[in-house]
Amino acid sequence: KTNRRVFACGDCSSMVTGKHRTAIQAAWTGYHAAANTRVPSFLRIGFKNSCHKTVPNVIYTDPELASVGMSREECERQYGVDGFDSILVSEENTDRADMESRERLTIGFVELRATKTYGKILGLTACGPHASELANEISLAITNGLSVRDIAKSLHSYPSHGYLMYRAALALTMGSVWGSLEALGPVGGTIANVGRFVSSANFRIKKVITKVFKC
Repeated sequence: KTNRRVFACGDCSSMVTGKHRTAIQAAWTGYHAAANTRVPSFLRIGFKNSCHKTVPNVIYTDPELASVGMSREECERQYGVDGFDSILVSEENTDRADMESRERLTIGFVELRATKTYGKILGLTACGPHASELANEISLAITNGLSVRDIAKSLHSYPSHGYLMYRAALALTMGSVWGSLEALGPVGGTIANVGRFVSSANFRIKKVITKVFKC
């Protein structure tokens, strides 16, 4: 029988569930458990949960399989089948894949998911030699509320494995009218932000009207 005075931290803690049971999550919760024993409680006011919501999941096979953020199924449940943007970019015929063709038997891919209006990054699924590193970058983006535009504005070395993700973010950005306007400069960016606001407001109004008529 467990002693009531003994508390668990790490991935054996009851607050860490499902896909979040990872080594890095254990380190994160362990850090906060140690901090809680030393830091006065008033300094922790406003801190909601020591369980991190954005945890990269990686299968270290050859090639690596990685995911972070919301899966496609989770996006469909929350936003609907057509309520978010998604793009899948294959490594096939890229310079990096050609360079490593003698050493590799598989072709990797990157799938990036983002909200429709603002392009806020929701999740990533990747397969490739360094898929875990791509998941780390997208974990940073999700944690800080970044959009596909932020990734597209950050130049990636070529021909790196990360460049494939850059291409995916760039395609999602330029595939939007607002993203194309923003790329023209400050004036276009201002028009794009106004357009996004109006578009978002219209979407919410339509959603409310739909719910009212269903009732």
